[in-house]
Amino acid sequence: MDMNTFVLKAVIRGNLDMLKDLIHFAGNLFYEKHGDSYKIVYFSNSRIVIYEGKIDKEIKDLLKMEGYRVKKIEIDEVNNILSIEN
Repeated sequence: MDMNTFVLKAVIRGNLDMLKDLIHFAGNLFYEKHGDSYKIVYFSNSRIVIYEGKIDKEIKDLLKMEGYRVKKIEIDEVNNILSIEN
């Protein structure tokens, strides 16, 4: 990675407004559902946004339309790899 290139990594717990502000349609949404709580990962060329917590109807609808439900999400920060298992 170029020394002048910045990449955003955000870990958000419970702040839906921040999640909504950071995602857009240029990336991909992956999610795990655990009871009434979710782990959501938004992944694009310049950012990874990780959200853990409860969600509202707006985000549920977005996940239904644009997201991919997966069995397992793992993030390897040493090697910069996002792994999903479907």
